[in-house]
Amino acid sequence: MPSGPVTLAKQIGDMSKLAGDIKALLSSQKEVLSKAGLSFPPGVMDGLSQLRKALEEAQPAVSAQEAEV
Repeated sequence: MPSGPVTLAKQIGDMSKLAGDIKALLSSQKEVLSKAGLSFPPGVMDGLSQLRKALEEAQPAVSAQEAEV
């Protein structure tokens, strides 16, 4: 159990990591899907990359705002 409140900056960091993990898992499944004649909808991988980048960029600003409060 956490020993204190979870900050928004920490949650954003966790979401960023999860987006990266999801992208890595999907990348590993891409070959399996292609063998079955399937593929991801266009933009899925790019969308995950953009999401992770946006979260990483937002985290320092959120952390600074939390420190102010």
